[in-house]
Amino acid sequence: MDDIDIHIAVIYNHPETETAPLIGRYLENRGIEWDIYRGYEGEHPDMEDYDAVIAGGSPYFVREHRDDEWLKAEEEFFRDLYKPGLGICFAHQLIAEAYGGYTDKAVGYEKCRGPNRVYVDNEIDIFRDLPETVLVAEFHSDEVIIVPDDFHVIASSDICRVEAMKHKSKPLYTFQFHPEWEELMKEYGEDNTHGYTILDNFIEIVKNYREERVN
Repeated sequence: MDDIDIHIAVIYNHPETETAPLIGRYLENRGIEWDIYRGYEGEHPDMEDYDAVIAGGSPYFVREHRDDEWLKAEEEFFRDLYKPGLGICFAHQLIAEAYGGYTDKAVGYEKCRGPNRVYVDNEIDIFRDLPETVLVAEFHSDEVIIVPDDFHVIASSDICRVEAMKHKSKPLYTFQFHPEWEELMKEYGEDNTHGYTILDNFIEIVKNYREERVN
């Protein structure tokens, strides 16, 4: 399976995003071809040209941009998505609202910053080869309050009930945490082993999806 070449689109959700470039760096380190699309300018990939899409975080709040045309367009893009997709932080919240969920300021904390212990359903493919509790990077002050009917919650933490979701019928996954953010983990003296394992699992999902349709 490792010899399958894949091409991934990466959606930036802010002109000064810190985290989306880290997704690109991860993909480059894995030898994966990728292209940037600026969601905040209404750019979205034609998925006939890609095997998967990853949408990154943003300093924006979904609740403050619900009426923006670019955000509505990105929500429509993810509603129509049929290939593997991954939404991180802001994109996790955007996808939740795209499918009828709701996001708001987090309850019980002002901001989560740094490593956080997250309880995962490790029978789900994207959490394969991980323990039941993982240590991952988080940076957010909003969260998913109402889970859309089309999704299962597949991870939670002591401070955030909806740390990750999976669509019930599509290969679409969303994380409140940042599996790509190695620097934030290092800042607190931790490594990003679990985060990179999660991303590696997503890449395997993408390869399997393509292999099944080629054959």
